[in-house]
Amino acid sequence: MKVVKLAGFSCITDIPDKELSIDKTLNCGQAFRWNKLNNGSWEGVINGKIVMLTQGVVEETNKNGIITNLNEEDTKNILIPYLDLDTNYQEKLSKIQMNDFEKQCCECGLGIHILRQDLLEIMITFLMSQFNSMRNIRLIIKHICENYGNKLTVNWVGQEVTDYSFPNIEKLSTLTYRDCYDVCRMGLRSQYFVEMIQTLKEHPEILDKLKNASYNEAMKILTNFDGIGVKVANCICLFALHHTEAFPIDVHIKRIIDEHFDGNLDFKKYGDMAGVMQQYMYYYQAFKMR
Repeated sequence: MKVVKLAGFSCITDIPDKELSIDKTLNCGQAFRWNKLNNGSWEGVINGKIVMLTQGVVEETNKNGIITNLNEEDTKNILIPYLDLDTNYQEKLSKIQMNDFEKQCCECGLGIHILRQDLLEIMITFLMSQFNSMRNIRLIIKHICENYGNKLTVNWVGQEVTDYSFPNIEKLSTLTYRDCYDVCRMGLRSQYFVEMIQTLKEHPEILDKLKNASYNEAMKILTNFDGIGVKVANCICLFALHHTEAFPIDVHIKRIIDEHFDGNLDFKKYGDMAGVMQQYMYYYQAFKMR
């Protein structure tokens, strides 16, 4: 894998064939702030910066790659870890013994990578996820960012793109219950949000503890928050803390386990690829429903 400098852009090349699909990765239910533009590019915010991504054959190299507006240093130090490109998923999955259904899920989900997302943003995102649709979750996070984040702009192939940073704890701590309910449309989750932000403001060391905790330790810390149960805690562990042994079980995954594993799946057999298999199964189920 190489990072090549182009005119005003950077490009990641030499990614193993079919290892990464930007379309699948950014649209499989693990991230809620990426937007696909009419020109096929994806736009999102990482570390307070607008990030543009396009995947395809790069004329300058004649190789399949990912073009981004980030400079070489940020591409290497921010984007590659964010996309978990240092891990070859196909190689690791090939070592796991699978039945026909599991193989079908892998074939369908091939190219999905687990993102390394911001911890605070993911804690709030999945706090909003219980008994909620993906559309509503996206809208809540959009309201939070547009009303309390900082406006960001970038020029991408002649088009000005605008987005907003995710607010920090200091800014979020100014939100009242009424702000959460009326402005951000959190509904009954507003109280959970206010309580969690107040706790994090009074005990900022919690976020650092989570970042350095083992999977089991992180689960204990997260489930101490009202509104965060086992499933949501597993989502946070997987999508922010990158504990890829986590295996969130929602109604969709429960249905898969009942239908294809007679109600009993020992997901520990997947080891540190359990979270990847969970996403492949989730994507397969969603793909079938389309």
